[in-house]
Amino acid sequence: MDNEFKFCPQCGAKVKASAKFCPKCGHRFVEMTTNQSDDQSHTDLPHGSRKKDNDGNQFF
Repeated sequence: MDNEFKFCPQCGAKVKASAKFCPKCGHRFVEMTTNQSDDQSHTDLPHGSRKKDNDGNQFF
């Protein structure tokens, strides 16, 4: 069945459809619900790519 796999938008790896993270690059897959807006671009960043300024505040 084709629905058993999906492709990581970050690195293109083929992963199980039920995966929460890409095993190759660590990208977190976000399931969209009706309560989430379409502007979730900051959640598409791979783990560890969020930066902090000198005061410890995160920025993207």
